[in-house]
Amino acid sequence: MRHSPLNAALCVFPEFIFINQKVKMRIAENVSSGLLV
Repeated sequence: MRHSPLNAALCVFPEFIFINQKVKMRIAENVSSGLLV
């Protein structure tokens, strides 16, 4: 089986979503703590 760009994208994509979600959570925490101050 040759390594197609699509396969590589499918391998990287879930990890990217996971990282993106963690970043969004951190931003949301910063925003909410900023609003409380």
